[in-house]
Amino acid sequence: MIPARRRSRSRQRPPSLLPPPSPRAADAGPFPPARPDPRTLPARVYALVARIPPGRVATYGQLGELAGFARRARFVGQALANTPPGLRIPWHRVVNAQGRISPRSGEAERSGARGRARGRRGETVERLQQRLLEAEGVTFVHGRLDLARYRWYPVVDESWGQTVHDEAARGEAP
Repeated sequence: MIPARRRSRSRQRPPSLLPPPSPRAADAGPFPPARPDPRTLPARVYALVARIPPGRVATYGQLGELAGFARRARFVGQALANTPPGLRIPWHRVVNAQGRISPRSGEAERSGARGRARGRRGETVERLQQRLLEAEGVTFVHGRLDLARYRWYPVVDESWGQTVHDEAARGEAP
């Protein structure tokens, strides 16, 4: 029979040297703070997209971070692709991190909310998105827009971690 391994006492701190528990730790119980529930992401994304003003754009990653899901740009894209039919949001104001309009995945995308958008006969969804942004005053140079000029910067209340009001522009207006 193999004897059970014992912990070395040298690795354990004496109780007097342990840091005092924080007041928040006592409220949280033995579990770490919960991650945001992924089921709430679509509703958060729709609320943020609805607040993007005309002539401004946001990136997929930016919306994910504002919704509390940092580094989840693909989740944002999936949420927008699966927008409920009755929900009317300015989906065209969301672009990729390079300032380009993201290519769509064919029929799967066309069955989503963006595919239901009304465009000219035979017009691709990408071209429709560019045309809608240009109608709001956003200019494209070689298929790319200037994020430094057109990006939406919501003002964030640090104490709550939520956007509380919109900043019309950062720097000069378009």
